[in-house]
Amino acid sequence: MTRWLVAPAVAGAVMAGVVVGQAVPTHALSTYIIDSAAGCNALLSGIGATGSTSGTECVVTSNWASVGDLLVASGWTLRVQAPGTFTNTGTLVVDTGSTLVLDGPMDNQGSIENFGDFIANAPFTNPGLLIGVTGTVALRADVSNSGIWINLTGASVTIEAGTFTNTAAFNAPGSTTLIEAPVCGAFVGFVTGNPVVDQCSPKVKVEQAVGQTDPTPSGPVAFTVTFAEPVTGFAADDLQLTTTGSLVAHVASVTGGPSVYTVTVAIDSGEGSVSLAVLAGAVADGASNQSAASTSVDNSVQIAVLAPAGPPAAAPELGPTGGSADAAWIALLVMSAGAVLVLAGRLRAPSHMHSR
Repeated sequence: MTRWLVAPAVAGAVMAGVVVGQAVPTHALSTYIIDSAAGCNALLSGIGATGSTSGTECVVTSNWASVGDLLVASGWTLRVQAPGTFTNTGTLVVDTGSTLVLDGPMDNQGSIENFGDFIANAPFTNPGLLIGVTGTVALRADVSNSGIWINLTGASVTIEAGTFTNTAAFNAPGSTTLIEAPVCGAFVGFVTGNPVVDQCSPKVKVEQAVGQTDPTPSGPVAFTVTFAEPVTGFAADDLQLTTTGSLVAHVASVTGGPSVYTVTVAIDSGEGSVSLAVLAGAVADGASNQSAASTSVDNSVQIAVLAPAGPPAAAPELGPTGGSADAAWIALLVMSAGAVLVLAGRLRAPSHMHSR
């Protein structure tokens, strides 16, 4: 037995043979109901998967497929745990107050009806049908929709990471659908109904430029500033330059853009380290979202002036045995013509040697 929800009509919206406004399925009679530890154990046993129950969370840790109907009841969480992969060919209902969490990949070849929270921390592909009735779908990994994705009034979608690639029907009639792109995630394709809305602050990283020597005896010093999306208005006054020791430096130039910039720092005097950061709110993206403060792995360079080379050390005096100089005496060769060849050291002629 199947109950049906009548979706609001949207004039002219026809998607892969499904007209928005016709009856769409919801809350089918379930083969498995996750509403207790016994319900979770019944699921694991029925699908031949490994997993466990933790509080009100049913965790599946192996590859599994759902060919029947599955209901995640209110107050419960179904978690797909890596390395497990979930293939759904039946009807999955995420009830109001319940949660579906993907920590492992999922391929929806059947249908998903979401009334609660659907959190995709791992790749999700939807060649089937997904209906957002109420609640939120939070996408934090790469998502591909080649099927039918319908969001009804009161449902929302946020892209927090990864890329949402839509090659088929994504429809959001009357719902609050927020596609946070492209810094928290990117939307590729098209959407009908509400427009794509970018509400995410551009993220930025600052690192030493490729080929930058560290430590280095002198400037200039180069840094690479990478924004996750194109920005405008990036300039020297958006940067924070920090030095240590006696080092004095200044930003000489900012070049590149609109996403990747090179910042050159001139060294005026002294020794120490110089580091670079981008201030929060420095620039904006195309949707007027202010940028976040920068993050870095290595945004500092050490300036260490090399000491000048001193005079060469004096060669030791050589002589016969007796003193320290005599101990270093290496060799003399008395030639038949009476010439003396010094093999090493500086000769201090001993008093008991005479040329012949």
